[in-house]
Amino acid sequence: MLSAIDQISLKAKANGNEVSFSGSQEVCAFYDRRWTEEAVFNILDNAVKYGGKGMPVKVSITVYELFVRIDITSYGQVIPQSEYPKIFMRYYRGENAAFIKEGIGLGLYLAREIVAEQGGYIKVRNEGKIGNTFSVFLRKQ
Repeated sequence: MLSAIDQISLKAKANGNEVSFSGSQEVCAFYDRRWTEEAVFNILDNAVKYGGKGMPVKVSITVYELFVRIDITSYGQVIPQSEYPKIFMRYYRGENAAFIKEGIGLGLYLAREIVAEQGGYIKVRNEGKIGNTFSVFLRKQ
């Protein structure tokens, strides 16, 4: 987690975003460090890219009986629920995304594939009219 946050910190700072982290750093889960870091980075990159300029990006970890949940919350343009099934598709970009920011639509697709390959999954939900939360669920050891 901290490595992925370190990787995005320069881009976040340039955009005026502060990335905060909460939760235990001593959590055991079943994952490949390098690939999971890539998946989390892809989600963080989108959070900074599509989040509001100067708005916070929050990362938190919650431990459940069978899974560890990593939440990445950004505040800005809300992803319509009608796009939830599409946003993890290869090369898909939201209706307005192509006009707003650079990218080719692989980040969320790769994140989902990486996490699924490890027995986990990703969910998305909006935070009312102010942002989105991506939740990565990894199996506990």
